[in-house]
Order: sequence, then C-alpha cells, then structure tokens
Amino acid sequence: YTHETNEQIYLWVTTDITDMAHSTCKEVWVPKDPSNSHNLWNPEIRNINGKWYIYFAADDGNTDNHQIYVIENDSPDPMQGEFRMKGAIMANPDWNWGIHPSTFEHKGELYLLWSGWPNRRIGSETQCIYIARMENPWTLATERVLISKPEYEWERQWVNPDGGRTAYPASWKKSPVPVFQQRPEDGVYGPANLSFLPSPDGTEWYILYQARSVPSGNTGESESRNPRLQKIGWDADGMPDLGVPLPVNTPLPKPSGTVPFTP
Repeated sequence: YTHETNEQIYLWVTTDITDMAHSTCKEVWVPKDPSNSHNLWNPEIRNINGKWYIYFAADDGNTDNHQIYVIENDSPDPMQGEFRMKGAIMANPDWNWGIHPSTFEHKGELYLLWSGWPNRRIGSETQCIYIARMENPWTLATERVLISKPEYEWERQWVNPDGGRTAYPASWKKSPVPVFQQRPEDGVYGPANLSFLPSPDGTEWYILYQARSVPSGNTGESESRNPRLQKIGWDADGMPDLGVPLPVNTPLPKPSGTVPFTP
C-alpha cells in the first residue's frame, strides 16, 4: 500500500489489508529537487520486468505545474534497497498538467493512463483521461490519446461557453451515471482513487478507495479522508458491480484466505 503526505512517499506491507494498523511502514521517497518537491499526489507502485516503480505527480509549489514522475528500485523487495528518480514523464509537448498515473500491460505492451489538461489552464481547466503506449517504464512511445472528456452534467463543473463537447475514442463507452458515488445519508463523501485487488485466495475481488466522513469544506475535512476496502461483484455482462460506499462503522468479513500479519 502506498500513501503520501504531500512531501514524502510511504510504503506499507501486510498480509492482511484489513489490519493496516499492524503493518510495516517505511518512508521510501523524500524529493530533493525543488521542481518536484511539493504536492506529491497519488503514488502507485508496480513491478515491471523485475524492478519496482512508483509513479506519482508533483510540482514546484504551483499546482498548475503538476507533472508525472517515476522512481525505480531494483531490489527484489521494495521495502529494501533504494528508490531512485528516473525522471519526469513528458505526457505532452506543452507540459500540460498530468496527475494520477497508472500503468498496465496488454499483449506484451506497457501503457500509461493519467488525468490531464488538453491545454494550459487560463481561467478554468478540463480534466481529461489519456492513454499512451510506453517505450519503457519512464518514457512514452506514442503521443497521448484522449479516452474521455467531461460530457455529462455529473462529471462537469461548468459548460464551455460555446457549448461544444469533444467526442472520445469510439472503442470506449462511458456510463451515463457514476458507477460509484458518495452517500451523504451514510456519511460518506468524495470517494476517489479506486484500485482493484483480489482476496488472498483469489476467490473474491475488492476495491480499495479513499473517502471522507464530512462534506467538502467542513472543519476536519483533511483529517477525515482515509483508505477503505469493500467487496465487489460482477454483472451478467462481466462488468464490475461496485455497489455503494459503506459507512465506516459497518462490520465486514475479512477477504477470503486472509491470514494474520506478523510484523
């Protein structure tokens, strides 16, 4: 499990993800370059070709300068060895905003997904989702391709003055409603940063996400955001059924095959 505190990146290891309080934690990255020493967001760890990589976004203190960075550790155990900076990933020639990087492999090729702006922010910005094939874990091999741009009212905070709505690649289909959304009636606000993982015995699937227990802007907002885990299902078409975010006081069974963690 990875997490950041805006200026450091931490890594946890456990055999029981429901018992993070007794997991082993290590600080694995403290930036030294002023250009990427601030506002570290959403670290994600991946093992690629036998090495460990952590992808994250950072800036120089101005959030408009957020870019994607990757660090590398060649130790078989990511809790050992040292993570070293491989550099920034140039997501587009104009160095427009890039955050929330995530990688995956398909048919032997490595891909990067991220959230970015089509143009530099002027008075407002539009968060889009992009994809590109990678030459290696720190370099893109192709130009970015737009997968999704805000179109529905539930995913927009404004409407462009000309009313225009750019289309997205035809091979991707967007749900007309959110597939996982907050439930104020249960005290769950702002669910975000989903990742998927199987139970230890591989018979179940879970989502790991963050959420708040108070509305945005309330006193204590930052302190109330924490990681949460719950089981998901699958519909008749093979699509994940995420259900609804549950209140933090809801008792849930541990993932199938979980064994106690010994630090």
